[in-house]
Order: sequence, then C-alpha cells, then structure tokens
Amino acid sequence: MVAEKNCSCKVLVVEDDELLCDLIVKNLQRAGFQTEKAYTGSEAIALLTDKQNVLLILDYQLPDMTGKQLIESLSQNQNQVPFIIMTGQGDVKVAVDMMKHNARDYLVKDVNFIDLLPTAVRQTIDQLDIEKRLAEAEGSLRESEEEFRGIFEKSPIGIAVFDSDGNIIDANKSCLSIYGGSDISILKQRNFLKDFDIPEDVRDKLNKGQMIRYGATFHKETGVIYLDISVTPLGIDSVGSLSKYLVHIQDVTERKNAELLLQKMRDELEIKVKERTVQLAKVNEELLHEISDRKEVERKLASNNAELQLFAEVSSELVSNTVENANRMSALLNALLNYSQIGMESDYFQITDCKIIFDNAVSEHKLIIDETKAVITNDPLPVITADNIQMKILFQNLIENAIKFHSDEPPCIHVSSEQNDDEWIFSIRDNGIGVAPEYKDLIFTIFSSLQNGEGYSGTGIGLATCKKILDGHSGRIWVESQHGKGSTFYFAIPKR
Repeated sequence: MVAEKNCSCKVLVVEDDELLCDLIVKNLQRAGFQTEKAYTGSEAIALLTDKQNVLLILDYQLPDMTGKQLIESLSQNQNQVPFIIMTGQGDVKVAVDMMKHNARDYLVKDVNFIDLLPTAVRQTIDQLDIEKRLAEAEGSLRESEEEFRGIFEKSPIGIAVFDSDGNIIDANKSCLSIYGGSDISILKQRNFLKDFDIPEDVRDKLNKGQMIRYGATFHKETGVIYLDISVTPLGIDSVGSLSKYLVHIQDVTERKNAELLLQKMRDELEIKVKERTVQLAKVNEELLHEISDRKEVERKLASNNAELQLFAEVSSELVSNTVENANRMSALLNALLNYSQIGMESDYFQITDCKIIFDNAVSEHKLIIDETKAVITNDPLPVITADNIQMKILFQNLIENAIKFHSDEPPCIHVSSEQNDDEWIFSIRDNGIGVAPEYKDLIFTIFSSLQNGEGYSGTGIGLATCKKILDGHSGRIWVESQHGKGSTFYFAIPKR
C-alpha cells in the first residue's frame, strides 16, 4: 500500500479490544497516518486535552462510557473533535444517531472493515482540509469586504453605484451629505441621470465603456453647489451591456466661489490697468508737448531754472513709478491667475520623473541663473506619482525663490530627496539671506512677501502656490532657516 504523506491531522483510535485496536493502528500507520490509541473514553479525553487537528476513530461501546457520551463530554468542554464511529454488525440505529452528532462517517465491523478504514480516514481528512480552506477563504473575504466598506464609507469624496437606468444602488456618507439626506433608502429613490444631467457628447463616451469626467451644479435648499463628477463603467450583464456604473462626486463649491472671486478681482484690476494706461498716455502726451516747447519753456522759466529742474525730476520719477507699478500689477495678475488655477485643470496623478521636472525648472530660469552666477546641483531624484504640471511649478517657484533672495555671494543651491515608509521628502538648500523664526509660517500665506523693503521684488504668492500644490497632493511644506545664514525648504509627498 502506498503511504500517505503530509497528513494534516493525527488519528486517535479509541477501541477497548486491545488486539483489534493494535491491528487498526498498524494498518493506518502502514497507510502513512500518524496514530495514537486509547482503550477507554476517559483515556481518550485526557489525550485530547489541548490538542488540535485530531481525527477520532471511535468505537461506540467502551468500558466506561458510550461513544455518544464521549462526544457529548467533549462538546460541553468546547472541544469539537471530528470523528468516525465504528459499530458492531446490526448497530445501524446507533450509527444514525451518531451521524446526528456530526459523525463524519461510520463503519460496520465486518470482514472488510480493516481494509476500508484507511480510505475512509483519507476521505474524512481531505474533507476537513477543504472545510478549513473554505473557512479561511471566507474569513479573508469578510475582512476584505469590511476593509473595502470602511474605506468606502470614510471616503471624503461622494461615491455611489447606479444601474444603466440611473437608479442609485449604493452610496456612502459623503454622497448622502451632498444630497442632503441621511438614509440610503431615501437616496435609492433618486435617479442619478436626472439629478446630474450628463452632456450628450460625454454620455456617448460612457456608453462606449469609457470613463468620463465633467462639472455639474446641484440645487439644494441651502443654494446651488458646484460638483466635479467622474463616472466609470463597473459591470457587464449577461447580454454584454453595461449594467452598473461607479461615480465619484466631489463638492467643489468653495473652490468655485474662490475662482469666481479671483476672476472678479482680475477683471477689476484689468479695468484699473486700462484706466491707468489712459492716464499714462495722457501724461506722456503732455510731456511730449512740453518737450517740443522746451526752448520756449526754458526762455519763459529762465529766471526759475531750479523749479524747472525740480519739475523735470518729479515728472521723470512719476513716469518711472507709474511704469513700475503697472509692471508690478501685471505680475500680480499673472501670479493670482496661476494661483487660482492650481487644482482647477490638473490631470490625474501619473508617473512623474522628478529629475526631468528638475531639469526643466532649471532650464526655465537660465537667464536669472546666468545673471546671478548661481550654481545649482542635485542628488539623484526619484520617480513618484503626482501631477506633472503642478510639480514643475513647485520646483520652479522654490528654485526661483532660492535664487532671488541670495546674499552678497553668488547663489549656491542643492536639491536632494530621501524616502521613509509613507512619503518622499525633498529638500532645497541655499546660502541666501535666510528667514527669521517669526516668519517661518507666515511666508506660506498669500501676499506675504517679507523682503520688499530690502530691495527684493516679489508678489508674495510663490510660496503660497507651493503650499496649495502640496495640499492638493496631501503633502506638506516647511522651512528650516537661520536669518542671514541660508535656508532649507522641505516638502513631502505621500507614496502612492
């Protein structure tokens, strides 16, 4: 007989007939099973204490108890042991009764009994192994479902599933909040396609199985809210048609209102610039007229040459200041526009090579690098998951900031990175003028340029833009510096 290998449990033979017990044990051992034996119920119970993965081969009639009493005793002690019952010939009722107590099999002690026993044991052990694997798989599945459900419910973005007719099947708490409801049963009475009208050209893509993204408005009792919606085909039915869709709904009302406010400010600034341009043109025309009549003016004002000189100086300063203010206003408008667009039209996060982004940022600043004789070096930079365009703006702003606020020495800038379990941490170290401790947090707020009074130009928006980019990536930014001794700006981006 071929020996069985790697049996998953030990076999305990409980039989009061010592000769028969030894015969059963030897036959099972030849078949490759690990065995133990007991001649009484009490002895069997003692052997089973604190043991696992044991299969009982149990004779019903024992000297001190019946097989039924032994199984009931084990059950009372929370010890559920699988067993095969052995009965004498004609004990079918006993066998049936023991099957009701979850016996895995029963064997009648006839002439073929010894030969059939290894096969019955193998079949029972295989069945137990299958049941164990099924239980483990079901447990893992439950854990996965619970984990997914937890993520689904705790997501700050509204998530819902709807069918091909637009009927909502499931939704998380954030989605309920957007609708203004508190019970999923109420939400299931709504229709997604009617609540958030999908444009026809976008719907065609969805019907072709493509993911779509669009903006929409939703009217609530508290007013109109603005939403950013993404819809992804989720399932195909038996006839090959799309049957379910996954939708992500993000409330972007606050961002939209900020964009509208910034647009209004930009429009107002453009009007003021135009008005100021007209004024400058008028002043310029008057100055040209004055210059054309200079000789006449000089003749008439020969007696008051000092006043004429003063007028010329004042006029020149006025024109210079006006042009400078206009340039500053234009730079401020561009900076405000860039700041407002951060997060508006950003692509989905993608594989981003930071070395390429760094090289492009350095190339963009070639003119100012040559002017200041700046030296920029870097360690190897990683490949991360982020928004390519916004990462380029981030590097440009930090490098420009390090060059702009340099000391009497040429700028010396070094960029490096390191990783921990959760995030990539980048550093931009310079030898510039540094930042006083009381300003370390203030510099990341909008319009917080601290150096205008010391001959440094700036809009006060660059570092605020960096912070906004990192907020959108769930990252963070900070600075370590000593006034007059350089700064190191750090930013961290989570691994994805």
